[in-house]
Amino acid sequence: MGMLAAVGCGGAATPTRPGTTGVLRSGSQILPDVRVTLYDSDGDRSRIVGFGVSDFEGKFALYQDKAAGPLWLEPGRYAITLEPNGAEPFYWPPEFADPKNTAVIHTWVGGESLELDVPEPKHGSPLPVHNSLNSGSRSGGFPKF
Repeated sequence: MGMLAAVGCGGAATPTRPGTTGVLRSGSQILPDVRVTLYDSDGDRSRIVGFGVSDFEGKFALYQDKAAGPLWLEPGRYAITLEPNGAEPFYWPPEFADPKNTAVIHTWVGGESLELDVPEPKHGSPLPVHNSLNSGSRSGGFPKF
């Protein structure tokens, strides 16, 4: 049985059937619009095993790297990176986006759904925003009082 694919705006094929499904949360808080990327924790942590993006209910489905097809996750240990993928105003420290330094390691033994309970994200923007128009000087310095 062949796999059907749809072509999006970028021209890359996107599998129409998902692989292993899961739910992303922090405690009781669901985490929507987050890219979840899995790496081989016991081997080369730079090799992407697969990824998914959580929906408004925190649910996601896994796909092979570059959306080459659905990913049916094999039992094993995985390093997981987390990156906001939408307009939600939250973030994790930079190491959560780095497969070599992420604190999120998960051992998958198989089953119906990959349940990921991750550290709580911080709310707001990850970097302070500086607007020189409101700073009180034309040079972008500190406001004058």
